[in-house]
Amino acid sequence: MPWWGVDLAACAGAFASIVLVLGLAHRDLRRGEHDASPRLLLTGVVIAAGWGALITLILSIAPENRLRGMVFWLTGDLNGSASPWPALVGVPMFLWMLLRRPR
Repeated sequence: MPWWGVDLAACAGAFASIVLVLGLAHRDLRRGEHDASPRLLLTGVVIAAGWGALITLILSIAPENRLRGMVFWLTGDLNGSASPWPALVGVPMFLWMLLRRPR
């Protein structure tokens, strides 16, 4: 898989998680009568547990020669990354935009 394929798959998975959480909690969000935070929080916890179970399944059936790299990647190892500069520039820009947004 090309390097951009992993990034694209990660973005699609994150978007699917957001759609799942909002889709499952849509009743409380549409009513607007009371605080929907508990339902959103618990729905997110359930979705995260489901993704964690899926990752554990993938790790348990993975070939042994690829397992070490998969575990390191899951813990945040960036050894195979070509350049850290996009992240080092993007994170401060994102934080600046987040802090400058109107309240």
